[in-house]
Amino acid sequence: MYLAMDELGCDNVEKVLRYQLSGDRWRAIDAIAQEYGVSGVQITPKMYEGELGLNVDDMPDYMLKYRLTCHYSGSYALVTVEDSERLQLALARAFILATRFGMEDVSLHPMIMTSQTDREAARQRFASILNEWLPRFTESGITLSLENHAHEQYWIFTDRQDYSRFIKQLPGLGSLIDVSHSFNDGLSVSEIMATTAGLNITGLHFSDAIKHRSLQAGTHLPIGKGHVDFSPFVNTYRNEDAVYAALEIKGMASDLQASIRHLKSM
Repeated sequence: MYLAMDELGCDNVEKVLRYQLSGDRWRAIDAIAQEYGVSGVQITPKMYEGELGLNVDDMPDYMLKYRLTCHYSGSYALVTVEDSERLQLALARAFILATRFGMEDVSLHPMIMTSQTDREAARQRFASILNEWLPRFTESGITLSLENHAHEQYWIFTDRQDYSRFIKQLPGLGSLIDVSHSFNDGLSVSEIMATTAGLNITGLHFSDAIKHRSLQAGTHLPIGKGHVDFSPFVNTYRNEDAVYAALEIKGMASDLQASIRHLKSM
């Protein structure tokens, strides 16, 4: 397992945005990753383009020294034909980015809030789209992965078992386990670990959490500021070189640095 930078830290974001030129912003991001001592960087287009004002297509070559993954966060309703087309476009762009920059994994977090009837139709559309794209990713040596969740209010699946069944029906599809959201949704660490049984685990989203708090107050906390025991995840995946742990921590740079030290001490 290797650590990957996702969030930069609120104070570091402010530093990056002080630069007017995109080249200077990229160099600042590189310096932050080196300061954290991570070997990977998770590129989230929504953050890099929406928050940092950068075009991921123009990522400089020196960023290729990191092990790169691409995460498409946000909501993908899959009720209409137009919804499916938007997801197709996202996957097409992700595939181009991944092949161009040698990214190891592309992960998706589709979230829908709809009726049970619409949910089943959405699942069928989603499976059809993934079946179309999986061979292309696999042939290029890139894993395509689906992030987990536990709360059916926000999710295309009704529970963790439903999620696991869906993935197992699609050969080659990877699994990205978000520890913080799963714990906040009410799962214990042992239940989260049980979700991974029989799945191709490609990545982990690491941040601390508190059960049943609001998303803002109970997720994406610095490690040690919540109630998650990370040792089972570290012990299970410490020797799995293909598994990344992206730090999705909302806080200051010092919070990320302390979290990295905490994880490395395990």
